[in-house]
Amino acid sequence: MQTGYIKARVYTSEAQIPIKDAVFNVYQNYKDKEILIGTRLTNEAGLTDVIPVAAPDSFLSESQGNYKPFAVVTVRVDHPNYKTLYVNGVQIFAGQISIQEVAMQPVDRNVPTDSRAERFDVPEQNL
Repeated sequence: MQTGYIKARVYTSEAQIPIKDAVFNVYQNYKDKEILIGTRLTNEAGLTDVIPVAAPDSFLSESQGNYKPFAVVTVRVDHPNYKTLYVNGVQIFAGQISIQEVAMQPVDRNVPTDSRAERFDVPEQNL
């Protein structure tokens, strides 16, 4: 195994204004359980520091077969003024920094709390 990295750029969806103090969580599947592997807060520019992610060795991507040359993580982003955002299937490659773009929608205070989340699935790359 090698290490890949993920960081986020979090902003308002319409104007792309950076969102400070959003909580960026990254989860990885391990034995059928989602394990939190890192948490970062966004800065004034809406950016986080990187989170290291265990990823398959990059040289194995040259092998034939059904091998996936990337790790798969789930991202959750929270901020009290915005809808929680989940992104499933984010792909992390060894030796690379993946930047997760996160466009957040403001919370409608008239909507029940459990309806204040958005979910997105990233389709797997056919490599």
